[in-house]
This record gives sequence, C-alpha cells and structure tokens, in this order.
Amino acid sequence: MARVLSGEYVWHRLGSTVEMEIQIPRLPKMYHGKIVKVGDRRIPLRPVQSLTNVVYRAPVLLAENRSEWRTSPIYAILAGNGADGFAGIRTDFRDLIRAARARKELMYVLPVGDVPLQEGGAWHGYVRLGYMKWVRLPMPAPLAIYNRIPTRRHEQELSALAARRAIEQRAIPMFNPRYFNKREIHAILQKAGLAHLLPHTALHLTKSDFTSMLQEYGSLYVKPSGGSVGHGIIRVDRQNTGWLVTVLKNNRSESATARHLEDAWRLVQRMRLPVSYIIQESVPRIDWQGRPCDFRILLQKRSGLWHVVGKGVRVSGQGAITTHVPNGGSIASARDVLRAHFGSHWKEIEERMDKSVERTAKAIDSFFDHACGEMSMDVGVTSSGSSWIFEANAKPMKFDEPDIRTRSLEGVLEYLRELSKVDEMSDRK
Repeated sequence: MARVLSGEYVWHRLGSTVEMEIQIPRLPKMYHGKIVKVGDRRIPLRPVQSLTNVVYRAPVLLAENRSEWRTSPIYAILAGNGADGFAGIRTDFRDLIRAARARKELMYVLPVGDVPLQEGGAWHGYVRLGYMKWVRLPMPAPLAIYNRIPTRRHEQELSALAARRAIEQRAIPMFNPRYFNKREIHAILQKAGLAHLLPHTALHLTKSDFTSMLQEYGSLYVKPSGGSVGHGIIRVDRQNTGWLVTVLKNNRSESATARHLEDAWRLVQRMRLPVSYIIQESVPRIDWQGRPCDFRILLQKRSGLWHVVGKGVRVSGQGAITTHVPNGGSIASARDVLRAHFGSHWKEIEERMDKSVERTAKAIDSFFDHACGEMSMDVGVTSSGSSWIFEANAKPMKFDEPDIRTRSLEGVLEYLRELSKVDEMSDRK
C-alpha cells in the first residue's frame, strides 16, 4: 500500500530566478534532497525549513510506492492574454484555486501566451497572493486543463489557436472546446430528434421570415447567433397602434415604436449589431410575481453521463426584454416558482425539464466529440408544463445560489481529476 505524505510546494526567489521545492514535515533523512518528477519538472524533497524570499506556498500530497513517487494532481485554467497578465473572470479563478487548495491539488491560471509551443518549453502560470494581486511563477505541466478563455474574440486570436494546437499535440485533456453558436445548436438538436424542444427559429435574419413570423406570433426575438448575456438582442411586440421594438446594448434597453411592419423592419436594421442574427418566436411562459422568468440550469458530466447540478430562476426586470441579472433581472427559487404554478405536480414538471436538458447536453456533447464537461441552459416553461430550450451556454456564468456555486466548483475539480486519470489520494490515517 502506498505511503501518503502531506507537504507543501514552496516557490522562493534565488537571485534572479524562482526555484521550486517540496517541503515535508518530519521527512526521513534518507529522502532529503530526493528528486521527484512532477509533470515535466524535477523537484527536490526537503524537510520543513525557513527560507527567505518565499513567494508562494501550496499544499500537496505525495504517495510513495516501491520507490516511485507521485503527487496530487495539477490542473490549469486556460485564460486569454490580457494587459495584466491574463484575461478572464478573476473571482471565478480565485474560487477554483481556493477549492483546489482545500483538496491539496495545485491549480493555476494559464494564459494562452504561456502555453509552451515547442516540446520541452517551460510552463508558467498565475496564482493569487492576495486581493487583486497575482504573480507569474514557473509551474509543472498540468495533467488536465479547464478552458475558460473569456470571449469569442479571445478564442480566435492566433495565440489562442496556437496554444490549443500545442495542448492537443501533447495529449493533455481539456474541456470545454469553445463557445457555442445558436445556429449550430439548432442544427444539432434537430438532427438529434429534439427539435420539439426549440422555439420556431429562422436561422437567418431576412425580411420575409421577419414579416411572416411576426404576423404569425405577434412577438419575437431577434438574437445575435454568437452572442452572450443578451447584448444586441432585439424584441418586437405587437401593440394596438403598431409595433414596439426594443434593443438591449451594454446592459441598457432602448425602445421605439413603429406603425407598420415595414417600419419595424427598418428599426431592427438600425438597432442591430453588425453580426449575423437569428429570429425566434417569443414563447408564452410562466411568470413570477407578474414578470416573465426563465430557468437557468447548470449541467456537468461525470463518467460520461450528464447530470443537473442545480437550477435557479431568473426573473426579468421592469420593462426588460431578458432575464439576465446584469440587465436588471432578479433571482427566485425554482421550487417556489414550480409549486406556485403546478401545485402538487411540480416535481413531475421538474423531472421532465431535467430529462430534456440532459438529453440536450448529451446531443451537444456528442457533436463536440465528447469534449464538453459542463454547460448551462436557459429554459422556458409554459403553463402546460412543457419545457423549451432558449439557450445553451458552453462556459456558464457564476451561479448566485451558494449551494449551486459550491457544487459547480467541486464538479469542475472532480471532472478534471477524471480526465487526469489520477486515483484519489488521502493523508487521513
């Protein structure tokens, strides 16, 4: 049986360089100075000692079995290049690194520009020293990588494409592959026999589709096919005297009225972003306290199976056309909303919703060669209890519900462990 020791990685400055070692309390003398291979690095074992110029410490577990040593796993968060070292949501990175530390696993932020493109190149990454203080340090190569490149623009930069190729060439497992596209998701679900979960959608913004759908439904959304958080989305609603056209840009809504369909079309053309759009019917759905609401559902994969981690309700703000919290939306309990509308049948409605999103996640993951590990979905529920998939998001935003947040962090780390093929280690006696 392997012997498990608990210690610390220690980075300390030595002249102009930063050196790395592993310190173990009460380390037997026979192991002093022994070299342990960690990823692509060779790191010496030391007893606990006082060092000057210590930059960072991180907990680690070591297992010895027949003179071979292995450490608890090492993961990286792939981020974009940025002016301050990297681009991404730093509070998310902080929370992930903190959760990994609690498991005595090493995690660091890896900007695409720090992925070594040549075999044998040195790895570097960022860790947090304190409030708004991050430092770049030499790091072992990760066993698995969590892709959190923050925007579609960052994903298309040459440095990001080169980094992805280098990671693939080294056969380092990574999830999630890239941002989704609304047209792409629509095609995937149609092919998978799940078109009944989708609102009526025109995959291109044409005047003929716009006119016919508006006449049929009286209300519709015009959405950027590659957008996120609602930016650039347009809603058109029938009114007694014509049409109300509302656009959301930079978290602010702007509305204008049109007497005729031709005028509404011209308003949409004026308000739209210079990107491709889809048209989607506005599905009548249940509300919460008189305001429209969607269900925001987080899914993660374990052992090849998709599971709902948690769900919350996002309620649209006064006069808002989306339910996004940054755009004035608020939060409600999924259970409370379902109970209010469906009474004793609420659990049955929830189970049908869960089954629908799990089937959807499986279909999307299959299209991406099973390279997804998590996703979130925006789901509308009608008064009859039917679920409609409005959006699928490849890189979920942080959930505000604390219990979902905790489970999501643990789920990411568990899936990284699964990808790294490292058995669980424990120093508990």
